[in-house]
Amino acid sequence: MTAAILCAALLSHAHASAPSWWARHGRTAERMAACHDVALTASDEGVDPALAVALAWHESRLATWARSSRDARGSMQTVGMWRRKGWSGPRVLRHYLSRSFSVTAAICRYSGRRDEHCHSGRKVAALASWLRAALPDDEEEM
Repeated sequence: MTAAILCAALLSHAHASAPSWWARHGRTAERMAACHDVALTASDEGVDPALAVALAWHESRLATWARSSRDARGSMQTVGMWRRKGWSGPRVLRHYLSRSFSVTAAICRYSGRRDEHCHSGRKVAALASWLRAALPDDEEEM
């Protein structure tokens, strides 16, 4: 249930804030499925689903078909070294969270930044906080 609420909140907010982008890029059902998958995998890995979903939104706008010039792939833009190990995006995020002094620093490292206070880290952390606030009180603990 948490995954469905997180994903519905994110995609409805995104759609309302950028309707012209959605008109061009859409694929809402695919993005919703990717969001749900990220949230469930994060939960299985012991990672905050809101944080993983926010990171996936930042990395690819939840496009499973996304591929970067550095060969990062999928909705969480997992790079080759982690894919070869068979690690999912949430598993990689857990790795960085366990080795960083803050959530923002972990997000920055996930995104390939060395600066612990990068803009993307603050942006993802803020979106995750907004998503957590969208959850009913009894869902936050799941």
